[in-house]
Amino acid sequence: MFINITNHPSSDWPIEQLTAAEVYGEVVDVPFPVIMADYSGERIDALVAEYHKKVMDLCGSRVSQCVVLLSGEYVFTFRLVTKLRDSDIRVVAAVTERVAREEVMEDGTVKKTSVFKFAGFRDY
Repeated sequence: MFINITNHPSSDWPIEQLTAAEVYGEVVDVPFPVIMADYSGERIDALVAEYHKKVMDLCGSRVSQCVVLLSGEYVFTFRLVTKLRDSDIRVVAAVTERVAREEVMEDGTVKKTSVFKFAGFRDY
Protein backbone atom coordinates (compact mmCIF):
# COMPACT_ATOMS: atom_id res chain seq x y z
CA MET A 1 0.00 0.00 0.00
CA PHE A 2 1.18 3.54 -0.79
CA ILE A 3 -0.33 6.12 1.58
CA ASN A 4 -0.27 9.72 0.37
CA ILE A 5 -0.29 12.24 3.23
CA THR A 6 0.13 15.52 1.37
CA ASN A 7 -1.95 18.43 0.14
CA HIS A 8 -1.83 16.90 -3.35
CA PRO A 9 -4.41 14.18 -4.00
CA SER A 10 -3.18 11.33 -6.18
CA SER A 11 -5.96 12.11 -8.68
CA ASP A 12 -4.00 15.28 -9.55
CA TRP A 13 -0.61 13.59 -9.94
CA PRO A 14 1.14 13.22 -13.28
CA ILE A 15 0.93 9.70 -14.67
CA GLU A 16 4.64 9.11 -13.97
CA GLN A 17 4.15 9.73 -10.25
CA LEU A 18 1.01 7.61 -10.03
CA THR A 19 2.72 4.75 -11.86
CA ALA A 20 5.76 4.95 -9.54
CA ALA A 21 3.48 4.89 -6.46
CA GLU A 22 1.40 1.97 -7.73
CA VAL A 23 4.55 -0.19 -7.75
CA TYR A 24 4.02 -0.40 -3.95
CA GLY A 25 0.33 -1.28 -4.21
CA GLU A 26 -2.93 0.55 -3.85
CA VAL A 27 -2.60 4.34 -3.50
CA VAL A 28 -4.63 5.70 -0.59
CA ASP A 29 -5.02 9.45 -0.01
CA VAL A 30 -5.05 10.76 3.55
CA PRO A 31 -5.38 14.56 3.42
CA PHE A 32 -2.64 16.48 5.22
CA PRO A 33 -4.02 18.17 8.35
CA VAL A 34 -4.54 21.90 8.60
CA ILE A 35 -1.92 23.14 11.05
CA MET A 36 -2.34 26.70 12.26
CA ALA A 37 0.60 28.92 13.22
CA ASP A 38 -0.58 29.16 16.83
CA TYR A 39 -0.68 25.38 17.45
CA SER A 40 1.34 24.33 20.46
CA GLY A 41 3.80 21.47 20.41
CA GLU A 42 1.29 19.42 22.39
CA ARG A 43 -1.41 19.99 19.79
CA ILE A 44 0.95 18.98 17.00
CA ASP A 45 1.92 15.87 18.98
CA ALA A 46 -1.78 14.99 19.28
CA LEU A 47 -2.14 15.27 15.49
CA VAL A 48 0.97 13.14 15.02
CA ALA A 49 -0.54 10.45 17.26
CA GLU A 50 -3.83 10.62 15.32
CA TYR A 51 -2.12 10.29 11.94
CA HIS A 52 0.21 7.56 13.17
CA LYS A 53 -2.85 5.57 14.23
CA LYS A 54 -4.49 6.17 10.82
CA VAL A 55 -1.42 4.79 9.06
CA MET A 56 -1.11 1.82 11.38
CA ASP A 57 -4.82 1.01 10.92
CA LEU A 58 -4.47 1.22 7.12
CA CYS A 59 -1.35 -0.96 7.09
CA GLY A 60 -2.69 -3.51 9.55
CA SER A 61 -0.46 -6.57 9.61
CA ARG A 62 1.31 -5.47 6.40
CA VAL A 63 3.52 -2.81 8.01
CA SER A 64 6.59 -3.94 6.08
CA GLN A 65 4.67 -3.51 2.82
CA CYS A 66 3.43 0.03 3.50
CA VAL A 67 5.06 3.15 2.12
CA VAL A 68 4.00 6.64 3.21
CA LEU A 69 4.54 9.74 1.08
CA LEU A 70 4.66 12.59 3.59
CA SER A 71 5.09 16.26 2.85
CA GLY A 72 3.80 19.42 4.48
CA GLU A 73 4.29 21.60 7.56
CA TYR A 74 7.83 20.93 8.76
CA VAL A 75 7.46 20.18 12.47
CA PHE A 76 4.47 17.88 12.02
CA THR A 77 6.23 16.13 9.13
CA PHE A 78 9.44 15.65 11.09
CA ARG A 79 7.63 14.26 14.13
CA LEU A 80 5.41 11.94 12.09
CA VAL A 81 8.32 10.70 9.97
CA THR A 82 10.19 9.87 13.18
CA LYS A 83 7.23 8.03 14.70
CA LEU A 84 6.48 6.10 11.49
CA ARG A 85 10.11 5.06 11.02
CA ASP A 86 10.20 3.91 14.67
CA SER A 87 7.24 1.68 13.71
CA ASP A 88 9.18 0.24 10.74
CA ILE A 89 7.11 2.12 8.18
CA ARG A 90 9.00 3.32 5.10
CA VAL A 91 8.49 7.07 4.57
CA VAL A 92 9.35 8.89 1.35
CA ALA A 93 9.27 12.36 -0.18
CA ALA A 94 8.58 13.16 -3.82
CA VAL A 95 11.60 14.31 -5.79
CA THR A 96 11.05 16.89 -8.51
CA GLU A 97 13.12 18.77 -11.02
CA ARG A 98 12.27 22.45 -11.20
CA VAL A 99 12.17 23.81 -14.73
CA ALA A 100 11.99 27.62 -14.71
CA ARG A 101 11.22 29.81 -17.68
CA GLU A 102 11.45 33.59 -17.83
CA GLU A 103 9.50 35.71 -20.26
CA VAL A 104 10.06 39.45 -20.70
CA MET A 105 6.71 41.19 -20.98
CA GLU A 106 5.96 44.20 -23.19
CA ASP A 107 6.19 46.55 -20.20
CA GLY A 108 9.68 45.26 -19.35
CA THR A 109 8.62 43.16 -16.36
CA VAL A 110 9.70 39.56 -16.17
CA LYS A 111 7.20 36.77 -15.77
CA LYS A 112 8.73 33.65 -14.26
CA THR A 113 7.01 30.29 -14.60
CA SER A 114 8.14 27.18 -12.76
CA VAL A 115 7.14 23.66 -13.65
CA PHE A 116 7.97 20.79 -11.33
CA LYS A 117 8.68 17.50 -13.10
CA PHE A 118 8.36 14.35 -11.02
CA ALA A 119 11.68 12.51 -10.74
CA GLY A 120 10.99 9.76 -8.19
CA PHE A 121 10.67 9.11 -4.48
CA ARG A 122 13.42 9.51 -1.90
CA ASP A 123 13.49 7.87 1.54
CA TYR A 124 13.55 10.04 4.63
